[in-house]
Amino acid sequence: MNRCFGKWHLVGFGLIITLLLVNSGIAYRNTRQLHVDAFWVAHTHEVLESLDDLLSAVRDADAGRRRLLTGRENDLKPYQATLAALDVKVERLQRLAVDNDHQQIRIRRLEQLVWEKREELTRTIAVRKGPEFEAARHVALTDPAKSRMVEIRGVIAQMEQGEQTLLAERKAANDHAYQKALASGALAALMGLAAVSGFIWILRRQMEELHARLTTHLKLRRVQAELEETNARLESVNGRMSRDLEAAAKIQKTFLPSDTPQIPGTEFVWCYRPCDELAGDGLNIIPLGDGRVGLYILDVSGHGVSAALLLVTLSRLLSPPSEPSSILMRHQDLDRPEITPVADVAERLNQLFPYDMATEQFTTLLYGVLDVATGEFRYVSAGHPGPLHLPAGGRPVILDSPGFPIGLAEEAYGERCVHLAKGDRLYLYSDGFPDAMNRSGERFGDVRLLEAIGRGGGAPLGEAIADLLGEITRWRGGERVQDDSSILAVELAAVPKPTEPKPDGPNIENWTPPETAPTVAEPALR
Repeated sequence: MNRCFGKWHLVGFGLIITLLLVNSGIAYRNTRQLHVDAFWVAHTHEVLESLDDLLSAVRDADAGRRRLLTGRENDLKPYQATLAALDVKVERLQRLAVDNDHQQIRIRRLEQLVWEKREELTRTIAVRKGPEFEAARHVALTDPAKSRMVEIRGVIAQMEQGEQTLLAERKAANDHAYQKALASGALAALMGLAAVSGFIWILRRQMEELHARLTTHLKLRRVQAELEETNARLESVNGRMSRDLEAAAKIQKTFLPSDTPQIPGTEFVWCYRPCDELAGDGLNIIPLGDGRVGLYILDVSGHGVSAALLLVTLSRLLSPPSEPSSILMRHQDLDRPEITPVADVAERLNQLFPYDMATEQFTTLLYGVLDVATGEFRYVSAGHPGPLHLPAGGRPVILDSPGFPIGLAEEAYGERCVHLAKGDRLYLYSDGFPDAMNRSGERFGDVRLLEAIGRGGGAPLGEAIADLLGEITRWRGGERVQDDSSILAVELAAVPKPTEPKPDGPNIENWTPPETAPTVAEPALR
C-alpha cells in the first residue's frame, strides 16, 4: 500500500463505527427500557404493599371497634386515628393505580365499601354508650357488617391478583430488557475489541510495511553506492581500455604504408577505414628492390582485440625485408637475397597459423609482387577477392583467384600472373566494398563495383578512388558500417608523373556482406 490507510481500511473503520453507533443506540434503548420496567416492577410492589396496608387498616379499625364495645376506652384515640387514615390510604392507592383502568374500577368499589365500613364503624362507636349500646353491639355482630368486610377482602384480593399478574408480566419484561441490554453491551464490547484488534492489526501491517520500505530503501542505498563504486571502477577500466585501444590502433597503423613509395612509372593510392577502434583488415606497399614492389591486403575474420592481435602478427611477417621477422625475402645467399615466391609466402603463413577451433579465426590474403619494368604482377590468393584489373581504355574485370583461407586447408597454393600495360590499373580490396548494404539490406555487389571503377577510368587515380568511396557512401544511405573496408590501387604510367595525395581514408563510415558473381578474368597460372 502506498498510503498509511487505504480506501478499504477507511471503509472498514467507517462500517465498524457505524455498527458501534447503531449498537450504542440499541444498548441505550434497552437500558432505558430496563429502567422503565424496573420502575414499574417497583411500582407494582408498592401497589401491593398499599393494598396490604389498606386491608390491615380496615382490620385494625374493625378490631378496635370490638375492643371499644367491650369497654376499653383507652383504645379510642388509636381507633379514631385508624379511621382517619383509611381515607389517606385509599387516596394513595388511587394515585398508585391511576394508570390501570381495571384497578380504578375496583378502587372505586373499594372506596365505597371502605366509606360504608367507616360510616358503620363511626356510627357504632357513637352509639356505644347509653340505651343504644346493645343495638350497636348487635350491629357489629350481625351479618351485614361481616359481609361488608368479606366484600372488602374480596375486592382487595382481586386487586392483588391483578397486580400479581401485572408484576409477573413486568418482571418478565424487565428480565428480557436486562438480557437485551446485556447482549447489546456484550456485542458493543466485542465490536470494540474487534475495532481495536483491527486497528492494531492494520497498525502492525503498516509498521511491517514501513520496516520493509526502510529496509528496501537502505538496500537500494547500499546497491546505489555499490553501483556508483562499480561505475567508477568501470569508468576507470573503460578509460584504460580506451587508451589501450587507441595505443593498439596506433600500433596497427604502423603496419600501414607510412609514405607512399615513389617508384618511377607507378602511382599508388590506398584507403583504410576500420569499422571499430581495432580493425581486422591490413594492407601495405613494400619495395623489394630491383624495381619490384610487394603489395598485399589481408582480412582477419571477426573484429576487436583478437582479430587485431592476429593482424599485427601477420603484418610483422609481411613487413619490409629490413625487418628480421619478414618472410618476403629468402636469405640463402647473404650477399644477394631472393624474393620469396608469392605461393611460398602463403604456404608459410598456412603452416604458421593453422585453424584454431577455440578462436575460430582464419585469414584471407591477397599478396602479389609487381615488376614495374615488365608490368608483370604475380600474385596468390588465399580465400580473398581477386584483384580487379582495369585496362587503359577497357572494361574492368575481376581476376580469378582460387585458394583456401590461411589455416583452413593443407593444399598447395597456386601462383597466378597478370600483365599490366602502360595506363592499366590494378585494385586490391577487401570484401567491405562489395558487401556494403543499403537500407533495404541489398549488397553493393561486384557488378556495381565494376561499373563504378569503370566510370572512374578516365579520372586521376586519387579522384577515381574518392568517387568510388562517395558512391558506396551514398549507396549505404547512413547505415552503420558492419565490416572494415580497405583498398589499394596502382597505375602504371607511360611517363613518370607526380603522385597525387592519397585519400588517407576518404570518409567511409560503414560497409556490409557479398552476393552477385564477379566478372572473372583468367590470367596465366605460373
